[in-house]
Amino acid sequence: MTNFSIRRPVFTIVVMILFLIVGLVSSTRLPLQLIPDIDPPVAAVIASYPDAGPEEVLTEVTEPLEAQLATTTGLDLIQSNTTEGTSMIILQFDWETDIEDVELDIMNTLRQVNLPDSVDEPSFLQFDPSMFPMMQLAVTSGDDIIDFQDDVLDLEQELLNIPGVASVDESGSLTEIVEVNLDRELMDDNNVAQDDISGAIQSNNVSMPGGTVLQDDLSLTTRVVSELTSVNDIRELVVGVDPESGDQITIDDVGDVDIVTEDQTVITRANQEDAMMLSIMQESSANTASTSDAVNERLDELMNDSDFEDLSIISLYDEGDFINQAINSVLSALVLGGVLAMTVLFFFLRNLKTPFIIGLAIPFSVIVTFAFMFFLDIGLNIMTLGGLALGIGLVIDNAIVVIENIYRHLSKGKDAKEAAREGTKEVMGAITASTLTTISVFLPIVFITGIVGDIFGELALTVSFSLLSSLLVAITVVPMVASRVLKAPKEDIEEKRRQGKTMKSLENITHWSLGHRKSVIAITLLLLFGGIGGLFTVGTELLPEADQSSFNVDIEMESGTSLERTDEAVTAIEDVLDDYQEIDHYSASIGGSSMDMVGKVNLILPKSSYR
Repeated sequence: MTNFSIRRPVFTIVVMILFLIVGLVSSTRLPLQLIPDIDPPVAAVIASYPDAGPEEVLTEVTEPLEAQLATTTGLDLIQSNTTEGTSMIILQFDWETDIEDVELDIMNTLRQVNLPDSVDEPSFLQFDPSMFPMMQLAVTSGDDIIDFQDDVLDLEQELLNIPGVASVDESGSLTEIVEVNLDRELMDDNNVAQDDISGAIQSNNVSMPGGTVLQDDLSLTTRVVSELTSVNDIRELVVGVDPESGDQITIDDVGDVDIVTEDQTVITRANQEDAMMLSIMQESSANTASTSDAVNERLDELMNDSDFEDLSIISLYDEGDFINQAINSVLSALVLGGVLAMTVLFFFLRNLKTPFIIGLAIPFSVIVTFAFMFFLDIGLNIMTLGGLALGIGLVIDNAIVVIENIYRHLSKGKDAKEAAREGTKEVMGAITASTLTTISVFLPIVFITGIVGDIFGELALTVSFSLLSSLLVAITVVPMVASRVLKAPKEDIEEKRRQGKTMKSLENITHWSLGHRKSVIAITLLLLFGGIGGLFTVGTELLPEADQSSFNVDIEMESGTSLERTDEAVTAIEDVLDDYQEIDHYSASIGGSSMDMVGKVNLILPKSSYR
């Protein structure tokens, strides 16, 4: 392979460019993620018990279900949340458990539990990360919600048309209803019963098949439609006749008809202004970062539209933005690592050509690795990019060994092609063994099951691919370029290095170590035991905490607390937060899911670089 690349440089360059094109195209199609896809072994069992209080649901539904589910194989933790009419049980299994394997057992267990007849059949839900929104927005206008909620609902429909968006859920809107308040005395005076009024409303608000009409050999299907379109239509409905005067009696004669809003079940605010919240879910196959960019771009366009110019958008959470920040940070570290590696090479070799040749290994190995990742459906995330950054130092090792040996042969007076051929041939076995040895350290991680394999498996594959790519470069591209670029040195390079200050310092250290063996062993053992001791003091964690520039304050009042009382408590917290200039935005959500005593305040801080 080395001889062929030296003899056929044009063909080698063409193949190299082809690999680069495939890699570059692949890099544009790799999905951007924060971390690799993980399927946590978490599931939920939900049971509905209509009209039952929390204590009744707890004793008759939650506790019997927990007792039966506790025997499920592989179950690590079981938690429950019981509210009025609803029981939710969270099941957390060990990471070796496949939820699909235990789903059938759980369903059979649920059928065996003796529950009250009015309890709906419990449902089993597997945890899916796509169930959580990729973006949350607060929409304000400075007006009451009822005045701008129609615009927000129109905005919701616009967002649904964006590719990659699966659904948009809104909260905080108000529902308008028609309220009919009847006057009992007027009803008695006019001899009108309540059934007369409800019957009149129902009979005048129908849409039903009207049968088939034959006309000119045509069969026409008809519908009978009678709809009430305004409050006045209801007010003018006839519900009786005055027996004395013969005048028609309308609903307006026996009561009042008005449009009112239903009692709120959830209150939402942003920066102490009435707000509606929009939670944007992405399609399971969509690229989070790309979808987020598309949503933000579309929002910028819509905010300039006259239909939405009165609305203000506050981004409460944007996973795509967080992913872009993390990816850009790792990419910067990767590029900086490559530049530092080249700088160190130049410092030691004192030659511009050699670092240039060795530097070819870095972009080539990285870009070709993108092609491997694409065909194996591996996305770009902080783990795979971290693997590339980790592999940069390992990648150039092979190229350094080859180029140094080529230089050694050049210093013996051989021509460039012969030096490249012989120099590469001598070390090919060594660098191949070295590369495979390094890969053998990372590759077993791929076969680890559970969360460790899910998170670090892609890192191991990325490092392995980059090392294989670097080996290919070292035995083909490096000798081909070296045979055209390098020339025999004018002086004995090896002798010059032996006389250099660096080599002299290394020799002195070696001589001292050989003469003070006990001291060397003592220092080595001291460092070893110091490192072991550090393992028990630094603590452990699966992944480091990430600064997302936001955090939540959860408020839970006593059971039975009204929505209004909880709102007062949250408002008091908002008043305190309003005095802190360090907070960019904050939002509040009170109630929801029949839990009037619960509230949450979400605080958005400036990015870490501005704090």
